[in-house]
Amino acid sequence: MLRDLLKAEQPVILARFQKRAYEWSAPDAVQAELTAQVSLFVEQLERLATSEKSPSDNERHCAAISSAAAKHAQALLHYGFPLAQAVNDYGDVCRVISEVARERGAPLSDAEVEILSLGSVSAILAAAEEYGPRAVSPYS
Repeated sequence: MLRDLLKAEQPVILARFQKRAYEWSAPDAVQAELTAQVSLFVEQLERLATSEKSPSDNERHCAAISSAAAKHAQALLHYGFPLAQAVNDYGDVCRVISEVARERGAPLSDAEVEILSLGSVSAILAAAEEYGPRAVSPYS
């Protein structure tokens, strides 16, 4: 189950995420701060996976994810990162979770993929809202 995987494998997930997402040279303090925010996202996904699946439960968990994602976006903005970094962060976390699940012989079910999608979309939308007009399209 997704919630069990997130709880048991959080250190592995975060280590892989950090290696993937922050291969560039950034001060350790910046990487630590951003990774702590992503750690919170993983914990929030665990709570979302554990919820009763009622609309009000999902709404409550997604609101918490959105609030934390807005703070993550603020930190990224502060350090000069584009919105694309926030999008990549949430996508990378979900990819790492899927990889770890497969490696443990427990690929995610369709319902569990939907949970990851719901969480990551909530986070990405909140980050995009936080960036607002400061988000620059790579195509402009």
